[in-house]
Amino acid sequence: GVLSPLRAGALWAAAAVLLGSARSFAASSRTDVSLRSGFAAELAWGAAAAGFLAVAAYVDAALQILPDPLAAAAAALSAASRGIDDLLAAAAVGALFFLTAFALTSATSLGRGDAKLTGALGLWTGQLQPMLLGLAVGVVCAGIVACALLVVGKIDRRTTMALGPWLVAGASAVWAGSG
Repeated sequence: GVLSPLRAGALWAAAAVLLGSARSFAASSRTDVSLRSGFAAELAWGAAAAGFLAVAAYVDAALQILPDPLAAAAAALSAASRGIDDLLAAAAVGALFFLTAFALTSATSLGRGDAKLTGALGLWTGQLQPMLLGLAVGVVCAGIVACALLVVGKIDRRTTMALGPWLVAGASAVWAGSG
């Protein structure tokens, strides 16, 4: 209910086009990547997954709930973009981050939706180092914004903040730049 279907579609398309274009631009500087067999299909499927992640991040920012179908759609599209060897490695990365985040949900304020999202992001980024960098960027940026909001009095220590949009933003920056 936070987004009309038309607005959700527009957000999906904008994110897919912007992130797909950024990744294509990053890959164009490295001919070994942009000329590799299957790069165009990988780019298209990955950009479509980025659209679903952007819509999920928006819903999480507005309602502080991550819709499972959107994360599942992103994960499925990410899986479709990969060959079998790459898929197995990406699935291992996704599973590692999901299980780690899920284990942290009982000891931290990390939600189960965030844990599921990290699994989808791990499958989307496909490799351990980009995923770690994306999570670090997202968490650091969320922390900086939270500290700034605390200082100016917009929130207090008991205010909850959605982490999903920050996780998606960090992973998106790394995915787009990795080409």
